[in-house]
Amino acid sequence: MSTTSILARLNAFHIVVPVTTVVFALSFKAGGLGPIGLVVGAVAGLGWSLLLGFVTQRLNRQASLRYKLEDLLVFLAIVGTAFLYVGGVMYGLLFSAALNEPSTSPQVLSALMQPTIPYYIIVNTSMEALVVPALLYVGWRAGKRRTIIVAAALLYYGMRIWTYLVWAEARVDLAAGPLSARDIDRFKELMDNDRDILLVPMFALFIIAALVPAWNQDRPAALPTSARTD
Repeated sequence: MSTTSILARLNAFHIVVPVTTVVFALSFKAGGLGPIGLVVGAVAGLGWSLLLGFVTQRLNRQASLRYKLEDLLVFLAIVGTAFLYVGGVMYGLLFSAALNEPSTSPQVLSALMQPTIPYYIIVNTSMEALVVPALLYVGWRAGKRRTIIVAAALLYYGMRIWTYLVWAEARVDLAAGPLSARDIDRFKELMDNDRDILLVPMFALFIIAALVPAWNQDRPAALPTSARTD
């Protein structure tokens, strides 16, 4: 069964609702709420994904607005992915240099961590709560662009779930107070991860999606049924 036929049997709600529910649940737990955060986050994610779907479906009724909104969301996804990748590269370079400098104290490392926390919270929250799910809702129409968007979105969600399960809670704990020698060793271990590798194909896919005009996806609808290829 081809990817196109699989997507034809689904709609955006089948992907956005369960994934957003899981991501929110893990996010609330990693944010310090513990096990109760899983329940609170799941409820919040479920409610938000359904509300966002309802709003975007209403906007989808206006073709000209839908095309502009879809292109805007693709652009924002490109910008967000670029911010994450460039930020990750700079983060790695900065902390690698700091950790390799014998004179760097735990207090300095702790101070360096603080500005990175709101940066990643703002970018990732914008992407996972608004840009990516809204793009799936708005861009869910038969065509090559939908396949590209879904592939990029699944890569992003995979990276976020990986982050929350393996990395996020430990990172929050380290940033919560002064670092000990043990914390520094733990931080070095956390820096050795391959999550950012997923950002490269994700960025490429969003770029490719931007090269496929949104309005072009509705052209097959104007053809006779026998002439359609979707």
